[in-house]
Amino acid sequence: MNRIARRILLVLIGLVLAAAAYGQTPCPTVSNGISILNVTIANPPMPINLAFYDISTGYLMISYANRTAQMLIGVPLALFTTRPPPVPWVELENYPSAVMQERSSCPLLTETGAPLWVQ
Repeated sequence: MNRIARRILLVLIGLVLAAAAYGQTPCPTVSNGISILNVTIANPPMPINLAFYDISTGYLMISYANRTAQMLIGVPLALFTTRPPPVPWVELENYPSAVMQERSSCPLLTETGAPLWVQ
């Protein structure tokens, strides 16, 4: 196989892999960015890069320093608005957690588009 054919083959393989990865990570349940509240969490199980609360859905998205993510479901807004930050992790750890896609900050979704979660 000559050089040009090899390069074309590599580009095509890359495009197929990129399309497959893109297709596995839709995030339709993640906020539209309008109703976001950045939050601070005290004593998390591991260091946090970013945590935000989606006011419209009640989801708490947490991005950890080890490049994993977690989505807590059904967290009440009052937990973040009725006291000064930070919110202690012990008040959050019992909320259901969405099953996250591998190497993604997006949850697995049910047929209705809602996050698949475990208690």
